[in-house]
Amino acid sequence: MAKLEAAPDFEEMLRERGPITLGDARTKFQKLSEEEQKAPCCGCYCVKTPKGIDCCSNFPLGPSFNCAIGGCMWYCCFMAVCKAADGTYNCGDLKGNQYTLVKVEKNTWAWFSQNEVLQRDEGEDLKVGCYFERLF
Repeated sequence: MAKLEAAPDFEEMLRERGPITLGDARTKFQKLSEEEQKAPCCGCYCVKTPKGIDCCSNFPLGPSFNCAIGGCMWYCCFMAVCKAADGTYNCGDLKGNQYTLVKVEKNTWAWFSQNEVLQRDEGEDLKVGCYFERLF
């Protein structure tokens, strides 16, 4: 008889850069200390796909130079998100795409995206699209 494996807990999935959900990421952000919640002024990040996806699992996609100015953060050179009341960074574009950046560890952000016109709204169950891991 095959032994069933327990599903990994959130902390293990985060450590391994697995497919966490937006709801779990927001909960994790709220548990960070006040100091850890702060966005650094500038930094260089490695953008990686999450582990366990069909294509390019845990693969480095390239660099991102993030810069926080006031209540907004610029990332991937031309993308911008603004700080929401819950401490996450969000924006939408005219094509129906919604973007959310959530700090999940001192030097790591999780990025979520979906198209509200073409996709079913997954809300808090939306899976992470990629991770930003701070290099310096």
